[in-house]
Amino acid sequence: MNIDRTGQALLWGLGQDAASRPAATAAPASAPGPAPSATVTLSEGAKTLARFAEKGLAMTAHRLDRPLGPGAGSPASGGPAQAFVPVGQGRLEALLAELGASAEEARSLAQGLDSGGDAALSREELLKGIAGAGKDPADPNSQILLRLADSLGRADGEVSQQEFGQLAGRLLSLGRA
Repeated sequence: MNIDRTGQALLWGLGQDAASRPAATAAPASAPGPAPSATVTLSEGAKTLARFAEKGLAMTAHRLDRPLGPGAGSPASGGPAQAFVPVGQGRLEALLAELGASAEEARSLAQGLDSGGDAALSREELLKGIAGAGKDPADPNSQILLRLADSLGRADGEVSQQEFGQLAGRLLSLGRA
């Protein structure tokens, strides 16, 4: 785990050395984003996180509001694990809209992630969607997720490990009891 200058706790994949980690500095506000028709891709670090998600492991980035320690509320901190409650499509669509998705994109993505067709997304369905985001760059739902992740950071057309972790954390936080 690494903590950047903004207090973000960054959880890195196993076996990754410090030289391969993305810089923890934010891009200037004037950094141009990719052209609307550009395909957004995953950095090597983000691909590592996607492989973890594919195996059912969530590697996320969260802001630390208090010191880590016993009882801090997460398994990584020694606190109790939180139960995951299935997420209704409406809650997911609201978060996606908050992150910048249009209503149509949010609806398409929520329906695409709901492989069970029950209008409630499980942790597994969310992780599967996160993991699959970079596998098929031509898939419209993958591009929606990648564009939203990229907008959480530099918006340079490549999703960094930190951006990927932030999006995963935001999506999975919807299901915390």
